[in-house]
Amino acid sequence: MEVECPECGAKIVLKEKPVLNEIIECSECGVQLVVKQVEPRLVLTVLEDIGEDWGE
Repeated sequence: MEVECPECGAKIVLKEKPVLNEIIECSECGVQLVVKQVEPRLVLTVLEDIGEDWGE
């Protein structure tokens, strides 16, 4: 299966069908992507970086 990185447009080749909420990394730009939808077509979104708040 082949998908396009929503961040840089690079082709990402997946050996297996991904599962919902799986995290995939783009080998070109390094961004982490989350599988938001599998059927009828694969939808990936950029993983939000949730920083540490150390209880603040």
